[in-house]
Amino acid sequence: MAGNAAYFRYVNYIATRVLNASELDTQQQIDRLVNSTDVPMAYELNAIYKTGALLNVQVNMDGTTAILTPINVTFPMLVFVRGVWEIFTTDPIALGTSTTVFLNYLVVSQVQDGTDAEMAEMQISLGLTDTSGIPNGSAVPTQLERNPSPIPLLAFTNVSGVATYVPVDQTYPWSRGSNAQSGIVSLTTGTSNGKATASDDPVNTNQRVPTAGSVNTSKVQSIILSGTTNADGTPNVNPTATGQGGIQADHLIYVTGTQTVEAAIQTVTANVATFIAELAAHIGAPLGLVNTHPMPTYYQVGAAPISHVGSTFDSGQHVPTYTQDHIGFIVTRNPLVVPASTDYAYLLRDNLGNTIIAMTHAGDLATPELIYSSLSVAYAAIAAVPAAIIAAIDAEIQGGEVTFSGATYGHSAMNTQVFTMPFSAPSTSVVVVSPVNYLGTDFAVTGQISGNQLRINILNSSYIYGYTLGDEVINYKVIA
Repeated sequence: MAGNAAYFRYVNYIATRVLNASELDTQQQIDRLVNSTDVPMAYELNAIYKTGALLNVQVNMDGTTAILTPINVTFPMLVFVRGVWEIFTTDPIALGTSTTVFLNYLVVSQVQDGTDAEMAEMQISLGLTDTSGIPNGSAVPTQLERNPSPIPLLAFTNVSGVATYVPVDQTYPWSRGSNAQSGIVSLTTGTSNGKATASDDPVNTNQRVPTAGSVNTSKVQSIILSGTTNADGTPNVNPTATGQGGIQADHLIYVTGTQTVEAAIQTVTANVATFIAELAAHIGAPLGLVNTHPMPTYYQVGAAPISHVGSTFDSGQHVPTYTQDHIGFIVTRNPLVVPASTDYAYLLRDNLGNTIIAMTHAGDLATPELIYSSLSVAYAAIAAVPAAIIAAIDAEIQGGEVTFSGATYGHSAMNTQVFTMPFSAPSTSVVVVSPVNYLGTDFAVTGQISGNQLRINILNSSYIYGYTLGDEVINYKVIA
């Protein structure tokens, strides 16, 4: 065959006979732009996309199961194989602990009955196992071609039962455009809605309105200090300086005051200045002037004239009686100081300094003349008397029930049984016993106790021999 087969692109049939098999094979190689060993002689989309590139495919995860669905449901899912976009479908893929899904393809011949040609069929499958290699031409149906090397289609991270899809770039590096060559451009946003714009597009220079809730301090330009100092000593900031950062207070709202922060600060500043001026007028000025406070009374400042200090009620300085119909003497205790037991609010004592009666800061009366030190202690002792009496009675009288086992009695016979009690009593204690059921006039029940051993006796005083009683419940009371 004359010419360079690498450059064959078209077949001009000039023969009048049926083409033989090798000529038809050449025709198909020209259509696919490959030579007889499947090496590309020219490139179309395979110059840009790698085998296994996906189109209109989204990968969703359910635990460790990958589910592939079309992004646009009106268009099929496509995978790039042998230089073209092939349609494919697949069931959900259970990864288990795997991190890679492989693409495998076969081109197999199917024998057509009654014809001289075999149709080659493309078979595409996705799975966790790579089946690449040399085609088995002796297989049925005959394998004409298969992917010669592994094709990792999807990659995942798979940790502790949670798998995450990891997208990869499915284009060749040399196919990407730059300032030095033409090619495809990958948007840096990484979103399906991203758009590339020209360098002089107005959108690149216009101000953008930030998304609600997205602005924080780190996004605000830093303030530029002018280098001078304000009258109050703070660093000066010129709000109109070129390139000034920060946010001006007249653009911030003081919600409670329904005003700008700038206006609120100005109001506070003016009020503080007024206060400082009024305070300055007071400092160093005596009391009682029109611009100062009036002269306070001794009572208001907690002071007393020198003539009263140390004087008693009967000295003429203070009258010992108080006849006005409102509060007289008041003692106000500091709640932060716990008073000592002898630090009384009011105290009455004799001329030798002995306490007769006193009132504590807690409102209790204290006196050494009573059996108890104070009324509250006396009240507590009185309140405890009923409980003490009840406890004493409970300790002196104990009672309960015991079951006297049944027995047979002869004439004037007595049956005695001993029971261990949950308490102890002296042998001089009185034991009162009575049966729950009436035993008749011929039987008498008595009891004695020593320590915690209760003895119950049942005496048969009849002339009947062989008289039998069943189990009898006996009530008892022990009075110590």
